[in-house]
Amino acid sequence: MEDYKLYQNYPNPFNPSTIISYRIPERVKVNLSVYDIKGEKINELVNQEQEKGYYEVKFDARESKVLSSGIYLYKLEVYKENKPVYRKIEKMILLK
Repeated sequence: MEDYKLYQNYPNPFNPSTIISYRIPERVKVNLSVYDIKGEKINELVNQEQEKGYYEVKFDARESKVLSSGIYLYKLEVYKENKPVYRKIEKMILLK
């Protein structure tokens, strides 16, 4: 069985947009969100049930509140039958 996987965004550093990709091995509820370095949520990119597969999501810094250069975090949380089964956080850098 394949594993859950959150990949490093690319390009990184980025300006103004980047691609965040992940893989899920079965139908599950997926939440993918972006946070600032203080842990405040900036944007929720995905919040839905998804089928097994590989996904790419574009994060565009222009679509969020005014973001400055710096380190941001993106978190993938996966739920099966309302129970958490996977969580991973990665860093990305916005350079203006």
